[in-house]
Amino acid sequence: MVASDVYVKDVSLTPEWCHPGQLVNVTGRVYFKGYDVPAEGLTLTLKGGGVSLEAKTDERGYFTFTFNAPLSVGKYAYRLSLAEVKWESLLYIVVDRVTVSWYVDKSEVRAGDVINFVVLMHYEYDGKPVEKYEYTVYRDGGLLGVFTQPKFSDVCSEPGLHVYRIVKVVDLDRGLGSFTDPGDITVRCSPPAYLSTDLLVSIVNDWFSSTVEVEVRALSGGGQDVVVTLHVDDEVYAKKTLFIDMAPSRLITSFHLDPLTLGYKRIKVTVEPVNGVKAIYETRALVAPLSIYAVAAVAALSLTLLKLRRRHRAKAAYRPSISYSGGASSNEEFY
Repeated sequence: MVASDVYVKDVSLTPEWCHPGQLVNVTGRVYFKGYDVPAEGLTLTLKGGGVSLEAKTDERGYFTFTFNAPLSVGKYAYRLSLAEVKWESLLYIVVDRVTVSWYVDKSEVRAGDVINFVVLMHYEYDGKPVEKYEYTVYRDGGLLGVFTQPKFSDVCSEPGLHVYRIVKVVDLDRGLGSFTDPGDITVRCSPPAYLSTDLLVSIVNDWFSSTVEVEVRALSGGGQDVVVTLHVDDEVYAKKTLFIDMAPSRLITSFHLDPLTLGYKRIKVTVEPVNGVKAIYETRALVAPLSIYAVAAVAALSLTLLKLRRRHRAKAAYRPSISYSGGASSNEEFY
């Protein structure tokens, strides 16, 4: 057989969209016409994009070219040819990368504030927006999260200077893994405003249980977490961490007591802010659900009815007797 009896098929270039310097593969097969027999030892050339390569077909007729994509963004053409039959084909790749920019709504915050970020992405080659993606954000060198939306938020929990960085971008549309570095975002977090509060506590006896109602009023400062703790008879009964807004504001919460918590109890409520004055309320109160009073009333009523019934029976059993001189006696009832 002569070389003119061969043909090239299944030519593939991957990836067609690639980032600068990415490895690109060109593969295909050469067969003899009419027999579908692999053509071994034929030479193919690939030229373009700054490369000039040669490859020979193996015993199965396969050939492979591997090269690095250009370092500059753009569209590049590569000419694949088989000299023996003067066959050639043009192949194209687009070198592209994701351009990333981002900003934050405020760079000076107080502890407890929410920080909102916006991330924008588009392709450098044609300027089209990236629609499907995921990106990884670090805060102070540790993982903050992996996000798939242009907006994300974080809570400034500790005072100090915090550095945010996008460390990875995955383009799910064109499969690009290269992106421009948008730079770090630095946020300064100050301690929350010094909190001064007024504390109001009341005990509500419900039908089956009792509730300790707590109201915390911010007189000054605020915008921070406070720890509200309930003590019963000098022991910690329950604890909550809640957020109180800047003054003037108020925070209302409640603690439900166990139905078996009965009698005169020493109730103590403390409010401890992150930055501020600790508030304390203490009292001694009767803790008794309304059902206890109902049971006691029913028991008292039952006891009263029982006494009345016994007294009536005692009167009914009493019969006075009258004697006559004739020696005979008779009983007569008087009403």
